[in-house]
Amino acid sequence: MEKSFEDWLIAHSINFETEIHFKNHKLNKHYFADFVFHDLKLIIELDGSQHLKTVEKDRIRDEYITSEYGFTVVRITHREYQNKSKLSLICNLLGIQNVLT
Repeated sequence: MEKSFEDWLIAHSINFETEIHFKNHKLNKHYFADFVFHDLKLIIELDGSQHLKTVEKDRIRDEYITSEYGFTVVRITHREYQNKSKLSLICNLLGIQNVLT
């Protein structure tokens, strides 16, 4: 899923970074974001089925990154990715035309 999304971003000339490190100093935890768009202060997380077991931890993580680092975190489940149900949202956030490729 990550490789497919990365290829899509490259095909649409979207600047991004992967696996950027964020540290939660309060809990002494380290977080790595899937896709970071620094200029937009946006993080996109692609969640596989393993995230069904970590919903609360993910919520705490996202809230910390939002409050301490000022990023918006958008999570996309595997099903949403396959169905492209958040494609319009992602295109809007990235400032590109909604394309179904």
